[in-house]
Amino acid sequence: MADELGISLEGVKKQIKNLKDRGILVHEGSDKTGYWRIIIKP
Repeated sequence: MADELGISLEGVKKQIKNLKDRGILVHEGSDKTGYWRIIIKP
């Protein structure tokens, strides 16, 4: 993902944390079989 975005791995981690903190990206289910959901706010 970092290569595709042209940023560092730490940059990707920072952006994912930002999205989780803002409630835009949430993980649902267990660690093994769960999935990530993107919440679109109007």
